[in-house]
Amino acid sequence: RKSLSPHAPDPETEAFNVNKMATFHGSGFAKDLLSSLSAEVLYIILSYLPAKSLLNVSECNRRLRDLCQNCNSLWKHLCKIDFDADLTVKGSFPSFFILYQLLYKSRIILEDTDYSTYSGYLPDWLYYWSALSTKPPLPGFYSLPAGRTKKTWGLTEEDLTNYQIKCNKSCAVRIERYYTWTDGVEAALCKHKSKQRFHEVALKRCMRSQKQIHKTFPKASCSQRKRAFNKFQNEHRSQRNILSKQKEGASEYMSLQSPHKIGQDYIDGYLHKSGIKQLESYVEFAKRLEQEVDVAELSKDIPVCVLLVYDKMSSLAQQRFISAEEFLDVAKDYFERVKRVWNWQNENGPEARQAFRDCSVVKTHSSYSAFVQTGNESHFRNLRLNFEGLEKLQTWLDENQWITKLLDPNFVTILRGAPLQKLPSNELSTQAFHALRKMVRIFLKTGRRIDFDRILRRLAESAKIFLHTNLEYVENLERTLSRE
Repeated sequence: RKSLSPHAPDPETEAFNVNKMATFHGSGFAKDLLSSLSAEVLYIILSYLPAKSLLNVSECNRRLRDLCQNCNSLWKHLCKIDFDADLTVKGSFPSFFILYQLLYKSRIILEDTDYSTYSGYLPDWLYYWSALSTKPPLPGFYSLPAGRTKKTWGLTEEDLTNYQIKCNKSCAVRIERYYTWTDGVEAALCKHKSKQRFHEVALKRCMRSQKQIHKTFPKASCSQRKRAFNKFQNEHRSQRNILSKQKEGASEYMSLQSPHKIGQDYIDGYLHKSGIKQLESYVEFAKRLEQEVDVAELSKDIPVCVLLVYDKMSSLAQQRFISAEEFLDVAKDYFERVKRVWNWQNENGPEARQAFRDCSVVKTHSSYSAFVQTGNESHFRNLRLNFEGLEKLQTWLDENQWITKLLDPNFVTILRGAPLQKLPSNELSTQAFHALRKMVRIFLKTGRRIDFDRILRRLAESAKIFLHTNLEYVENLERTLSRE
């Protein structure tokens, strides 16, 4: 069994202890393959997994959770592999699992602090946690001044001198005394005589800073994910419109600060199981969707569909990884609705589409987005009635241009579906405009002939009033001329 995993810890002694903790509770779980295996076999399998996979496996059931979290050998081994912390004891910490968590969090905080602090200041407790590693966690730690070396490993001037004498290193005083990370580790081992004693003392110092780690970690991890997301966007510039909100005229920096839902979920840590792989799958899905679209005009709808698909699947993405194929399966429904609207727009030819059902106008209507999102037929019906009704009104106006000379220009504006720039100050005229607008709104919702006829009757009445008023002016003029 050792030959199967040369870097894994020895399972023999650990399996005996784990067997008690991870006893299978048959009534609680289905007897699948993993649940039916012995603790010893499971331990060998789990020894091949990285820490993130172990945590994901631990969420399957209680047996696997107990097995994963209480296997000290597994987490001790991972401390060495992931953080170069070859620990011999766990000190006063409950388990190596807890130690691994704290080491992981301290590294995230360390990287974030080093990234964001211009002065280069780091709190002492971050150095204490770093001192558990045999290699420097940051490039800047490779060589440290004497004062920092002494504080990091709890050394005195005498300890450093003894170490130099023991290693036959020069004791000459230099203007700037710097020690490598290896010097610090070996000087600490020289002082404490054994690795175990060194770890006991070092872990005792680390024990005091648990609260600072738990308090600082959420902000640091969020900052790290934000930097990773911005880096991902820079690597996928052609897909930025599905990653961040691209506002016209906004700078590149402002666009990076306005992520779409998937970006915000990643930054907030909701995609902790899949991580950056989920973003890669999401971008791959968008690219494949572009390849499947054969109409150039419809390619503009791809970002909308992609965003809708993730909105629908976001809760599932927080539980597990979603492949590009799964995204595509859901996207088909959305894109079929987009194609259906497109076919309706073109049913009378491209010229009619440009005149009455132009994409830029149709897609801004509330019923369009509602239909694409839900597939509800009532929304598609409302969309059709609105634009077919406007088409009918505009066609009638074009065929009866004479009446436009007898109507207020605002009446014509209402009939063409354009917004009024300014209402007249005359109260009677304002009431007439509101009444006509209400009639048009009803007709665009119902499409009924009776509602269309009501609009025409109102236009006829307005034209009569115009003619009657102007006829009085003409008659008055004639009477005035006859008197003269």
